[in-house]
Amino acid sequence: MARVSAHSKRRCPHCGSSHWVWLGAVPTTPEELEKYLLTRYRCQNCGQEFLAEEAKRVRLATETSRCIHCASKKIQRTSKPGADLEIYQCQQCHGYMARKPDSSDPG
Repeated sequence: MARVSAHSKRRCPHCGSSHWVWLGAVPTTPEELEKYLLTRYRCQNCGQEFLAEEAKRVRLATETSRCIHCASKKIQRTSKPGADLEIYQCQQCHGYMARKPDSSDPG
């Protein structure tokens, strides 16, 4: 699958369109998460899927009620239920943070 690097212009690598839909984070290693979050997109123009490295790295957190980057409470979980690592995005600074789910969490 085509991959767009973190600091390049965000365009579809197949047709060059800037219109795409975010499909979700891609499972990756904790070492890669400290560099960037790998996400999957679908181009709205040609329909092809591609991977993109998000410029902001993921920081590991133990508590997720506030953003670890800016302390905002505007946090949205972006990972799917049952994921090995919960990914959250701050709606204020767009930073990412992650935490391992507790074994008692339902998902």
